[in-house]
Formats: sequence, C-alpha cells, structure tokens
Amino acid sequence: MMAARGPKGSASPEPYGNSNQMSSGATFEAAKNYDFGRGGPIMEEGNMLISLNNRPEPQPAQNYVARFYREGANDASFASLAVTPRMDVAQYWEKRRIQNVLRRVLEAIQERFGLDGDSIQSGDLAAVFDVVAQHAGHRSHASDSSNETGLSERPLVQALEALSLWPPELSQDDKSEIFHALLIPSSATARAVMSGRSSMRNGLTRRLFRDGFDCVPFNLPDFPVPTYLMTSALQLPLEKFTAEQRNSITEAVATTFCLEKTGTDKTKDFFVCGLLSLEEIQMGLPRLLPTAVVEDAVIRVIRKGAPLMTDKEWQTLVLAVRTP
Repeated sequence: MMAARGPKGSASPEPYGNSNQMSSGATFEAAKNYDFGRGGPIMEEGNMLISLNNRPEPQPAQNYVARFYREGANDASFASLAVTPRMDVAQYWEKRRIQNVLRRVLEAIQERFGLDGDSIQSGDLAAVFDVVAQHAGHRSHASDSSNETGLSERPLVQALEALSLWPPELSQDDKSEIFHALLIPSSATARAVMSGRSSMRNGLTRRLFRDGFDCVPFNLPDFPVPTYLMTSALQLPLEKFTAEQRNSITEAVATTFCLEKTGTDKTKDFFVCGLLSLEEIQMGLPRLLPTAVVEDAVIRVIRKGAPLMTDKEWQTLVLAVRTP
C-alpha cells in the first residue's frame, strides 16, 4: 500500500492515472530520510499525496457505475483490470463520492427504522428490504437464489421515495447510480463481474441490499465517526495510546488486510481502482478506531513490510504501477 505518485510540478491528479495501490482522504507521509532498502523511500519529492485538497471539480450528474460496466462489456481489456495492479485516481474519487451517498441513505434508513449505528445487524437491513419490497409490490425471498429476479430500479426508487429514504439533494441520476452500486456491493463482486466469472444482476435482492450497506466507510471530512460509536477510552489523541495498544492495532491492520477475503474483498470499490483509503481500512477492522490511530498503524505496516518484499514484488506492485 503506497501513496499516489504524480508528475513533478503537478498539483492535480492525473485523470486516468495507472500507478499504485494506496490512497487516503486523510493523508500521511513517511518519516524523513527513512530508507526502505528498495527503490528509495515511499514518499519522494516528485510524489503527490492524494488528499482532500486534490479533490477534482464536481462533474455533471451521471450514473458512473452503470456507464463503467456498460462500456467495459464492450472492451476486450476490461477483464484484465480486475487482476492487474493499477492505480486510477479518477475512479478513486468516484467510488468515494458514491460511498458518501450510500452513507447518507444508510443514515436515513437508521433514523427511519430506529436502528442504532453501533448495533445494526445484517438481519436489520434484511427486514428493511422486506419493507421496501412490500412498498414496491415485490415479494422478497429469504433464500436469495440465483433465479430470483430481484427488485428492479424504478420500483426501488419509488419505494424509497415513498418511505422518505432518499436525501433531498439527490437527482434521479444519483438514485439510479445508487441502485447500480448496490448491485456491486463489494470489491469481490466487482472483480467477479469484471473478470466474467459472474454476471451483474438486473434486480436487487435481500442479500445485495444487506451487503450493499455493509462496511460503508465514514469518509472525512463529510462523515466523521459519531462519538457514540467509540468508547471514551478510544476517544484520545494518538500520543495517549500506549506502545502496546499501538502495536496491537498495527497487528490488527496487518492481519485483517493480509488476506483479500478479510480485507479488500469487503471494501466498497465498485471499479477495483487499486486505491484504498484510511477510512476503508478503519471500517474493515474488528472495531472502529480513531483515524489518527489507524493512520499510525498503516504507516508502521508499510515501514515494516516494504523491506521484506522480493525484487519481483517490488517491481510488480510498486515500481510498475507508480511509474507513469
């Protein structure tokens, strides 16, 4: 996991870069003069941090998810995007924007149905889907078999409108995009569809609805983690955490994200853009922790892990994707 690299002298991200594997809403930088022993330090003078200050200008409303998969279906190289190490900054910001809308809709669901943010269970969301399906005149199935047609876009949009679950600022294009985002509930699903191992569903099932709202990150600065979701013992500045606590959190980050099935597979990366934010790592851990503590743990993992990479791994996973 690295910080993104840009051309020297550039202050804005490349629109369709193909460089690397880590990003963050809250940025960080490796210690000065730190030698990773292979290829120089992670952060260089010519590198570019992907920060909130690099956020691109808002684009006209469009269903980016549907367009991405529609165009990909006619592109022979589309499947390779699911398995080839890459970094796409533009797609990173698109997925982050969609995550924020998902978070808004999820909070509306929590408020409407009285679900506590710290105790919401998959069964709660399954029950919410049953209510939505009932409003749409659709009969949901608990088995969620591959033969189930699912709830199509128009009835879902209308049912959520009837239940006052859409944020008022959303356009029809936004609502359509969220429907398609729920059809791709995780990075694992995105890779499966992109590689051709499975097809994108046409309708929303109970499982897709439940999984689609699972692991939605609290992206800064728009959605800070509510204080009531963390115990007071954790609401401390980084320097108040003991060395033992920081080591334990570092181990949790490394253990969780060393395997795709427990780490990146669960993230909301609809485009497999190759960039992972601190907030996504934060949401993927066994419990919510302050962003500063997660950032500290990620830096420790990078510092300890980089020198252990083989020359082939360094070339394939770092240099090849960081060099324009």
